[in-house]
Amino acid sequence: MAATQQGGFRLAMITLILIEALSSFEHVMIIAALPFISRAFGLASAGWVVTSFLLVQASSAAIGARLGDMYGRERVLAVILVLTTTGSLISAFGGSIHFVIVGRCLQGLSGANLALCYGIARQMVPAKRLPFWVGALTGGVTLAAAFGYILGGYLADLGSWRLIFWFAAGYGAIVLPLLLVTVPRLGNAPPMGGVDWLGGVLLPLGVAGILYAVTSSVTQGGRGPWIAGAGVAGVVLLLWWWGHEWRRPDPLIQVRLLTQRPVLIANLCFAIAALGIMQFPLVLIQYLQQPASSGAGLGLSATAAGWIKLPSNVGSLLAAMLAGWLCGRHGGRPVIQYGGLLAALSLGSFPFFHSNPWQIMAITIGGAAGMTTLLAAVPNVVLAHVQPERAGEATGLTMTVLRVFTAAGAQLVTLSLAASATPALAGGRAYPTEFGYTVILAGIALSGVLIVLVAQLGTGAARPRRT
Repeated sequence: MAATQQGGFRLAMITLILIEALSSFEHVMIIAALPFISRAFGLASAGWVVTSFLLVQASSAAIGARLGDMYGRERVLAVILVLTTTGSLISAFGGSIHFVIVGRCLQGLSGANLALCYGIARQMVPAKRLPFWVGALTGGVTLAAAFGYILGGYLADLGSWRLIFWFAAGYGAIVLPLLLVTVPRLGNAPPMGGVDWLGGVLLPLGVAGILYAVTSSVTQGGRGPWIAGAGVAGVVLLLWWWGHEWRRPDPLIQVRLLTQRPVLIANLCFAIAALGIMQFPLVLIQYLQQPASSGAGLGLSATAAGWIKLPSNVGSLLAAMLAGWLCGRHGGRPVIQYGGLLAALSLGSFPFFHSNPWQIMAITIGGAAGMTTLLAAVPNVVLAHVQPERAGEATGLTMTVLRVFTAAGAQLVTLSLAASATPALAGGRAYPTEFGYTVILAGIALSGVLIVLVAQLGTGAARPRRT
């Protein structure tokens, strides 16, 4: 606590903001460079570079936060930095897609960073200044995401997508010593209970098994016993995970909360959004960079694609604040519907208005605003229907749903793009067709309409409970 007394917490908080920015960079920079990776390994295989990262994040957030409670948040954060930096090096050196995916799995451990940084801030920062620094941590994530598309695209344009992993490794090597020097040893509460390792492992493995079976059945024509075996194993693991979490007194993910109808409906809306409208950036980046000679796409550089995405990220900040205000006045359920409708209208217009970057930029701003509105509204609905002491469990469940279904959606979207590809004039490569993009984008827009309808099934109060 000496750092707090002397005002030294400011430097420590800046370090934490830089650390949390890294996990955001690791996610969005790869999306910016995904067209380059798909040319090297194929679009369906490249999808696993995104999916593996998100699946590990789904479990690492809860496990990392629990380990931080038990052994010290700053210590666990340092270990995670070592592991994620190692993952970046593995992906940078990897000569096959398998090594790249292994590295991305290690990078996915950064899913625990934000929870650990919040916990460190609560221990270190004076109470009256804590809201500002928590907001700064959250803002750092958003700002890093906004510029991560540009940075990732620029590094890929320099000549190799591997530069992204070299950047991440170098960044990690810089912030790790900063963490050790600026953040003091804060101690931790006596350990109570254990870590639900089984729950953390079964969930990503089960989802990965099902996605592998689906992907392989399309890319390999459904041949081989391993494909069916992976699918069956995935289903069995998910059923095992559900039963384990249901029976365990201190589960990693509190699935019992889904027995409450409003909580179930809100999480179902999140799942639909993750499978649909939240996959738009992945489709957008691919379309913007696809050579126009292929019959679809604008043939822009990865850097230019990142700049087109930037205004939507900035607009998302304003949309988040407006969504919070609307939730306070009208409750979260109608705001979910506003977000779904805005996303559906914006993204649904893409097939008709995409002839130049300015049209795409305007559509992207509207779509991102709808997505951000959903991200703000769903947790409000969940928190409105749980007791205050269960708020952490409820939000943990919601964020896990978001990450798992976002991972599944990323794999399904890249698989769909790959399935629609035909040999094109651009260098003889196979690229998704204009019709393929239209069908996928129509499905993404319809997910927004489905959210509006599903949200209508919710009942009860929509304003947060007060202590």
